[in-house]
Amino acid sequence: LSLQVSRHYAKNHGPVLFYDRENGKQRLRLRSICQELELSEVDLIIKLKKGELTNSQIDSIFSTPFYLLNGEGLDDIKKDIDFALRSHHRPVLLVLDSLQKLPINLQERRDSLDQWLYGLDQLKVNYEQDLRILFTSEKNYKGYNSPELGGSKDSNEIEYTAENIWDLRLGKGNVILHVAKDRDGAQGFEMSLEKVMTDPN
Repeated sequence: LSLQVSRHYAKNHGPVLFYDRENGKQRLRLRSICQELELSEVDLIIKLKKGELTNSQIDSIFSTPFYLLNGEGLDDIKKDIDFALRSHHRPVLLVLDSLQKLPINLQERRDSLDQWLYGLDQLKVNYEQDLRILFTSEKNYKGYNSPELGGSKDSNEIEYTAENIWDLRLGKGNVILHVAKDRDGAQGFEMSLEKVMTDPN
C-alpha cells in the first residue's frame, strides 16, 4: 500500500523519498515496475524477453521523481530532503517502511524508536508545508484482530505523534482499513480494500 501511495504521489504531486531497509532496491524497483504496468513478475519477464514493452512505457516509469533510498539516519534523510526540494521545488513525501526496520539500538529498542519519532516530528516542524511523512509500523500482539489505537509494536509515541493512523487488518478476502485517528476529520470508520484481479485474455 505504501508503495502504491508513493507511486501515485510521485506521478501527481512531487518527489518521493522511499526508505525500505528490508527489501532492498532491486526488489522494490521490480515491485514498483510491476505495479505501474499492472503485471506479475513472471509476465513482466516474458514481455521483456519478447520485446513487447515500448520505450515510452519504460520511460514513464523512470521519469517520475521516485527515489529508493537506504540511508543510515536522520542526517542522511535531511540531506535527501534538501536535495529533492532543490531539484523539484515541490513538497516531498518521505516514506519509511517500516519504523521497526530503521537503524536502532537493540538494547534500548523502544527508546530508539521514540527517538526516530521525535526526529521525524522535528523534520515536520522544520520543513512545514514542504514535507509530508508516511510510515508503516508493525503491530503488537493485541492489535492483530482489532483496531487498537495503541496497536503499534514497541512505541506508544505513535498515537501521540501521528496526525493520521490507519489500522490495516485482514478480512475475508480483503483488507480492512480502519481510521483509528484523524486530527482534522472523522475517525472510527472502516473501508474495505480489495485487490482487483484482471485476466489479460
